[in-house]
Amino acid sequence: MDRERTSGEENRNSSRLTLILVLIFASPLLLPFTYASGEPRFESKDFDVLDELNDMLEERESFLGSNSVSPIADSRIDAVRDSVISSDPSSVISDVGPSIDGLSMVSSSPPAPQHPEPYDLLLTGGNNPGMVDNIWQTLFNITDYVIWTQYVDVNGQIIEEYEIVSFSASLFSLLNTNTDALLHAVDVDGDGDDDVQVGLQINLEFLGGFGIEGGKLWIEPGIEFTVKEIGSSASDPDWENMKSLHVSLIKAFSYSD
Repeated sequence: MDRERTSGEENRNSSRLTLILVLIFASPLLLPFTYASGEPRFESKDFDVLDELNDMLEERESFLGSNSVSPIADSRIDAVRDSVISSDPSSVISDVGPSIDGLSMVSSSPPAPQHPEPYDLLLTGGNNPGMVDNIWQTLFNITDYVIWTQYVDVNGQIIEEYEIVSFSASLFSLLNTNTDALLHAVDVDGDGDDDVQVGLQINLEFLGGFGIEGGKLWIEPGIEFTVKEIGSSASDPDWENMKSLHVSLIKAFSYSD
């Protein structure tokens, strides 16, 4: 009887100890739900550009609505009127006449600016992949970006490719053995074979620096735009026929409604 009583007490003690250990290990899982509270919100960082623009517009409105505009404008206009004088034979400008006798005039205009192709893509927008027209499309596609390539061969043929990279595609790239992590394969010449791998990589050397402020450790890793040749395409004859190759990463934003 004593042995049975002792065995029962040991079992109860063991059960209590097990229950206590379970509570200890489970308490960190329950504490966040007990003490944490929050609210959904959008956080953005525009480097205070919008705040400065708003301040400038408010300053402009207050300036236009004040009575100081007219005196300033009147004095500037009077200065222009006073600077207008009539010329005579004793004026310096009269000596210019003989020097321009027989001068012929031709119409001229400045050459059209040559902008990079990504610049024109952002201006024209249109139906190009990855372009957005309003703030809602910007928020909906906030994690997406576009890889744009332009391949020009020696005969002048131009081949453009667009590759939309979503957040899930960036995650799956970690498992792709044909490319480096966070890089995406792109076929630049349209022959069906991937030629280059493009994307944003994180430099683990923390080029952005790190430190401790206010008792908190902050780390700013370096972000690098990387373009690499895929090893299997090294013998592709299209490289010998290539005249130029442009590769850009485009992220479009729109602040309009």
